[in-house]
Amino acid sequence: MSTYVLKAARRDVGRAGALRRGGFVPGIVYGGGGENVAVKMAAADVLRFFQQQGGRGILQLEIDGRPETVMVKEVQRHPVRLDVLHIDFQRVRMTEKVHASVPLRLEGEEALVKAGAVLQHALREVEVSCLPADLPSELVVDVSSLAPGASLTVGDLQAPPGVEILNDPDQVVAVAVAGRAARTAGQAAPEAGQEAGAGAAEDAGQDAGDDAGGGDA
Repeated sequence: MSTYVLKAARRDVGRAGALRRGGFVPGIVYGGGGENVAVKMAAADVLRFFQQQGGRGILQLEIDGRPETVMVKEVQRHPVRLDVLHIDFQRVRMTEKVHASVPLRLEGEEALVKAGAVLQHALREVEVSCLPADLPSELVVDVSSLAPGASLTVGDLQAPPGVEILNDPDQVVAVAVAGRAARTAGQAAPEAGQEAGAGAAEDAGQDAGDDAGGGDA
């Protein structure tokens, strides 16, 4: 579980644009039986949080020095610059399960390339349910044993103890597609056979011509 601490302060509602121009990111904290609290955080601190924690997991949000255990529920970004414009935080209780998105990290792709396959990603993250203390930062998936043409589904994933994956078990995570090397290798044998057959026919034709020529002589 992440114990990252992000400092925040209460803010007035309705001045988000001015806050951003002043180097802050507005946000709101809700849930957990408490009141909705509008907050602001230094943009530099928010950037550091996303660089170090990916903007995920459980963290301590210190609002004017008072800690709140929260998780990031939604992030709004600028459509072009991708700057963080607003963050929704949800309070969590350590004894109650939470629903969260967890990214997938696929390992072993090099083995597929050597086998002549290309890995196509179909799913980048999964939804899980677990206690806050059990929430993983990511799920590592080994794809090195996938054969060309085979697929990996959610049902093949191994969740850590205490973590339940909520996605449909039949949902495809990744597919090992036969690459150019595999296709070339598969085509080489028929082409070689065709060339051999053509050569044999040509030789037979030449032999027949030679025989005919010998008869004329």
